[in-house]
Amino acid sequence: LAELGPDAPTLCDGWTTADLAAHLVIRENTILPAAGIAIPRLAGRTRQAMDELLRTHGYVGTVGRVRTGPSGLTPYRLPALERAANTVEYFVHHEDVRRARPEWQPRTLPSTFEDVLWQRLRTAGRMMFRRVPVGILLARPTGQTARVRGGEPVAVLEGPPSELLLYAFGRGAVAQVEVKGPDS
Repeated sequence: LAELGPDAPTLCDGWTTADLAAHLVIRENTILPAAGIAIPRLAGRTRQAMDELLRTHGYVGTVGRVRTGPSGLTPYRLPALERAANTVEYFVHHEDVRRARPEWQPRTLPSTFEDVLWQRLRTAGRMMFRRVPVGILLARPTGQTARVRGGEPVAVLEGPPSELLLYAFGRGAVAQVEVKGPDS
């Protein structure tokens, strides 16, 4: 975020890096304004809070607040909750910034981080793929698999956990995932 400045594109439809930085700060520091992230009726309140944050602190100050993490009395102050919620959130949004650039290249992540993402994906995969009308089997290059959605036919999504996670979060156009299964 600091390197690219406030006006760089992201993979979040219509958002610049300034919008993304404000989203991250609002998400972990304010309960009511952050509700608009999950509840569409409250999205206007979230947008207002993001705009006010950027007006008050500027882009550099907002990025500084991303760096310092949650403040005040929010659930994200608890280290276990912060790790559980933010590991995936920050990974996905980091890639939203990286992969919005025309010259982006895939990168190799440490296997320990891929393992953490695999655990998160196995846990959240049932919810993330709940509306898919077919069975979903996730497959890692290591040979590990996880069935996250029952049903027939079965689509097999193959790739590193980081890429599978991006696919699950709707970044299929840039995720390095191979989809296999019957055409139906």
